[in-house]
Amino acid sequence: NVLMQMRKVCNHPYLFVAPVSHQDPNAITLDSRLVEVCGKMKLLDRMLNVLKENGNKVLIFCQMTRVMDLLEDYMDMRGYKFCR
Repeated sequence: NVLMQMRKVCNHPYLFVAPVSHQDPNAITLDSRLVEVCGKMKLLDRMLNVLKENGNKVLIFCQMTRVMDLLEDYMDMRGYKFCR
């Protein structure tokens, strides 16, 4: 479905192909590229830094479970507390 593919590419490039670890081919490599390759993640990263400094809580809505997986990896990488 072309429309779904377009939605995926607008959300995050890792929804198509994610870099894998050399030690474990089934594991996704988590590093700064998770944020750097996606404009939405860059904006979210900047916003969450400011909001966390101010002590705010954040609620993020998401329609795709795979995007939620990426957000979970991002939160783990940055050390943010989250509930899914």
